[in-house]
Amino acid sequence: MKKMFFLFVLLGLIALPMFASDITFGGDLTYGVITDFADNEGDTSTVNFDIKATIDDYNSLVVEFDVENQELDKAIVTTEIGALFELPIGLTLDWGYIDPGCNQFHKISEYENEKVFDLSEGDYWGLDLVATINDMVEIEVAFDPGQYMQGELEEEAETTLIDDNGTPLDESDDITYVIEDDVALEDNGGKLLIGLAITEPIPGLNAEVYYYQSGSGMGGSGVDMDELDQGVIIFDVGYSMEMDDFGLEAGAGLGYLLEDVGDDGTNLMYGVGLAATYSIATLTVGLDGNNQDALNGLTATVEVAPIDLISIYGGIALALNETATNAEQTFQDADLGICIALGAA
Repeated sequence: MKKMFFLFVLLGLIALPMFASDITFGGDLTYGVITDFADNEGDTSTVNFDIKATIDDYNSLVVEFDVENQELDKAIVTTEIGALFELPIGLTLDWGYIDPGCNQFHKISEYENEKVFDLSEGDYWGLDLVATINDMVEIEVAFDPGQYMQGELEEEAETTLIDDNGTPLDESDDITYVIEDDVALEDNGGKLLIGLAITEPIPGLNAEVYYYQSGSGMGGSGVDMDELDQGVIIFDVGYSMEMDDFGLEAGAGLGYLLEDVGDDGTNLMYGVGLAATYSIATLTVGLDGNNQDALNGLTATVEVAPIDLISIYGGIALALNETATNAEQTFQDADLGICIALGAA
């Protein structure tokens, strides 16, 4: 099923030039390895393919593929509703396989230590509506009807009832369900996000508050409008600045999590990032902490780009919290690789 869906998407993209203009293709090829300095190591190699297209004056398309795993990473149609209807405010609708734009502060360190909260459970099929007022205030509502789509998948999946020896059973027997098709039946639960953001009232400063409920993340079967207290409320602020004369870029993030609306459970997180670029090399350092561990993690990366299309990178992540009592627990992972750009999408 997944491979068939992947094929259908590819066929659709072949027909894309018939109804779209200004199409660009790109992607990257990465070969890398990662280790935790103990018994675990892995291959981080990827092949990604990207497409950007302008459909008309008000609609555009972005598609991202993980070619190696035959998976769709992103497929978003963006409709400029505000421009289409000449509204006094900006109104943009993203629909498709999306990732809501909350907590998208400027990235400094490669490990994103300064991005203090990230509740996103990855891309999902849904809608994301953003209203922009005076180019500064953003109101966002994102919704994923995952539980309903999940029910449809369950009805489509072919199943066989068997015992431990593989003998078919009647429904009245003690049964085990075996999925014959590769339809994914994990519960993605449905998600709801409502956010308010203030973007750059002064250069580099961003602040936001948002409510987030996830059926699977909160242990439920889906978003329940009658149980909004099962979600979380998050306040966070980020600041970044560039010092071009010195090739430096710095950023910081501070966030406050109010767990379970109506309760007084709280959590405080913060992080900083620094990037320095000289000639063909870029070094980044990140540090983060929280109200439980003043220093939680330290990361560092170095990237060398001898030419525009090729870069060589290496990184390391260290745990500084109280649970890291020996070298094995302190050294979380290190990775090394080479990335080749395939285009300019």
